[in-house]
Amino acid sequence: MAIRREVSSSANGSVERQLSPFEKVIWRLSEAAPLNFSVFCRVSGPLTEPVLRRALVAAQKRHPLCQVRIQQTGQGPGYRTSDVPELPLRVHQADSDQCLEIVEEEINTPIPWDSGPLVRCALIRRSAQLHHVLLTFHHMVGDATSGVYLMRDLIDAAGQAATTDSSVNLPPLADSTPLDHRLPIYTRGFSGFRRTVGLAAGTLLQNARLRRPDWIRPDRDVPPSERRTRVLSRTLEADFSERLRARCRQEKTTIHGALTAAICLQIAHEMDHGRSVSIRHRTAVNVRDILLPTAGEDVGFFASMVFYRGQVSRHDQFWDIARVANGQIKSAIAKGTPADAVRMVPHLYRLLGGDRLSPEKLARLWRKHNPTTTGLTNIGAVKIETQFGAFTIEDMQFAVSPAALGDFTCCCSSLHGRLFWNFMLPEPTFRPERAERLTEEMVARLVDAVSS
Repeated sequence: MAIRREVSSSANGSVERQLSPFEKVIWRLSEAAPLNFSVFCRVSGPLTEPVLRRALVAAQKRHPLCQVRIQQTGQGPGYRTSDVPELPLRVHQADSDQCLEIVEEEINTPIPWDSGPLVRCALIRRSAQLHHVLLTFHHMVGDATSGVYLMRDLIDAAGQAATTDSSVNLPPLADSTPLDHRLPIYTRGFSGFRRTVGLAAGTLLQNARLRRPDWIRPDRDVPPSERRTRVLSRTLEADFSERLRARCRQEKTTIHGALTAAICLQIAHEMDHGRSVSIRHRTAVNVRDILLPTAGEDVGFFASMVFYRGQVSRHDQFWDIARVANGQIKSAIAKGTPADAVRMVPHLYRLLGGDRLSPEKLARLWRKHNPTTTGLTNIGAVKIETQFGAFTIEDMQFAVSPAALGDFTCCCSSLHGRLFWNFMLPEPTFRPERAERLTEEMVARLVDAVSS
C-alpha cells in the first residue's frame, strides 16, 4: 500500500453535518458494545510526553474527523466540532508483556461520543528510548488505512516537535464527506437498486445451496454489553514471511488466501460434527480509490466487505481453499461488490426497524440476518516512511473489537518484512484457553502448509 501525502483544496475543515445512513448504523451498533479500532506501533527514540502532546495537536488539526463529537438533534445524530477537546493522551509505564493488556483496555473502553473527540492516544513507555504509541478510533471515523495515515502524521509531527519550540503544522485536509455519499455512479438510481436486490438475492441463493453460515459454537452466550474482546498477537519473522510469499506464488494464490485457508480449516476442525462447515468468511476491502471523490488521505471509515463462501471440511486441502478463497474475493472486488455492500447496510437497518430497537436487540438481529463465521482485515505491506527525525517506527499492528457482533476476527499487517497476525475473540463467549488454542492451531496450519 503506497502512502502519499495529499492536500485538500477546501479551506474550511470544520464538520457540521448529520450522520449519513451508513454512519448511523455503525453508531447504533456501537451502543450495544464498543466498535473500536486501534493501530499501535513500536517507536524507538527519545519520545517524551510533551513532544507527543504537541504532535497530537498538529495531527488533530490536519484531520477534520479527529475534531468531532456527536450531538443528538431534532433531525437525528450529527457531527459537531464546537467544544471538542484536544485528543486525549494516557501515559503508561509497562514492559512488553503488558502492552497487549493496554491495547485490550483501549478497544474495550467506549469512546464518549457526546463530548468527543472520537479518537484517543496512549503512550506506553518501556524505556527512555523505546515506546509503543496507540491510537484508538471509534470505527465510524477510522479504519486500518486511516490508522496508517494518522500514525504516520503523528510520528512525523513528533519528529518536528522534538527539534523546535515553535508550533508544528501539518498540511490540513478538509473533506469529511461520508463513505455512502461517495459511492460510484453504478450504485445510484435504478441501476443501484437492481444491484442491491441482486446482492441480497445472491446471498439467499448461497444460503440455500451451502446452508446458512455456521457460527463457531460459543462457550457461553452473553449479551453484547457483557462481552470483552481479548487480543492475542503472533509475529512471523521476515525469513518465514519470504518463504510464505514464495509458496503463495508457487500455488498461484496470495498471502490473504493462505491466511483465509488457515482460519477456515481450523474452524472446520473446531466444528467438525461429521459434516462440512458452511463458512462465510468476511474480508475487509479498502475502497478509497473507487469513491467519488476519492478519499485520499482522509481519516474516516472507507472500507467495505466481501466474502469467501464455501463448505469446508477438516480433510480439505489447504492450498485448494487458498486458491478458491482468493478467486472469490478478487471476483467480488472486480464486480464492484464492495460498493454494493455499503449501500446494503442502511437498507438492512431499515428492514429490521433499527430506529425502534434497543442497541442490544439491534446487534442480535443484525448478527442473525447478516451472519458471518469469521473475519480478516489484512492491510498487507505498510509502505510508509519509518524515520522521522530521531524517531523510528519499528512495527505497526492493528486490533478491532467485534464484541457487538460476538464473533471471531483477525487483523494482519507487515512492516520491515515481518508479518503481524492479531486475533480478537470476545470473552466469555470464548474461554481463554480455547482462544489460545485456536490461535496456536491457526498459526501452526499456516506454518505447516508452507513447510510441506
